[in-house]
Amino acid sequence: MEKSKKTDMAFIASMNDDLLQNILLRLPAKPFAFASCVNRSWNIVCNRILSRPKMVSAFSRNPHQFEAVEEAIDKALSEPIRPDFVIANITCGNMEDTLSLITKRVGTRVPVIVSIVAGVLGKEVCNDKAGEVKQNDQGMHICPSFAILLTIGYLPGIKVDVIPVIQSKEETEAMIGDKFVMDIRNFVSEVSDHAEPACLMLFGLGNPLWEADPYIGVIKRRKYSVGLDQKPKIMASLVFHQVTGADEQYLTVKGDGIKTGDHFQVYIPDLTVAEASLSDVSSQLRNIMSKLNKQEVIGGFLFAGRYA
Repeated sequence: MEKSKKTDMAFIASMNDDLLQNILLRLPAKPFAFASCVNRSWNIVCNRILSRPKMVSAFSRNPHQFEAVEEAIDKALSEPIRPDFVIANITCGNMEDTLSLITKRVGTRVPVIVSIVAGVLGKEVCNDKAGEVKQNDQGMHICPSFAILLTIGYLPGIKVDVIPVIQSKEETEAMIGDKFVMDIRNFVSEVSDHAEPACLMLFGLGNPLWEADPYIGVIKRRKYSVGLDQKPKIMASLVFHQVTGADEQYLTVKGDGIKTGDHFQVYIPDLTVAEASLSDVSSQLRNIMSKLNKQEVIGGFLFAGRYA
């Protein structure tokens, strides 16, 4: 028995890097993580396998929440990956339970975002065929069947944190907006040599918009600074306000912080324009994938909304 074990160990040690890489490529995420800790040689091969950014997703329509979440996690972690962040979109159910299940599998240090959405679309874990769960004709207040779309991202060198936006009774929307921007810039300056982030992912929680009300987009300019020694600079941002009423002279909008002399544009949701934009995006994606000898496309996010 001991001789057999020594023979196996000698065989493993004698494998060249190409053969070892071919084997490690087939491991699920957890055994792959263990393999990277075996020795320096294995760690180098594992780092070579995950030398590029990577994103994987999994979709389950299992009506039982626990089983669906487990199926999605098993599928997403069925190949080598080191989770930097996890995004879970569910159609109904308990978000805390979903968060707990994911955290148990990926660890407490990995940022996890869970949100309830009107519908999801993806390749099912059971058969790799496209599946969809969408809101009922009666609207979002009618709970659809449970489904989950899970996305796990690995981006070497990325620094991820969750920066909450909490409004107290004394704060206006403009005040919390300024504080939120400053929190982002302070975080970026702490973890990198750059004053501005390369990418932002914003998730808003609030009441859904039932009617296609118009909005006005107001360009606002404010002073900001990062650090005590830095001189204040001017930052421009576009802030949207919902139009709640109008007469011959005035528009009534939701929110505050608009001043006399501010320039604005009116934005009205239009399904035809949205469909045309979607067609244009699809065309550009096909064009990117068809070009040879170009920078490789690793992955991306597409956020879409719909009006009832």
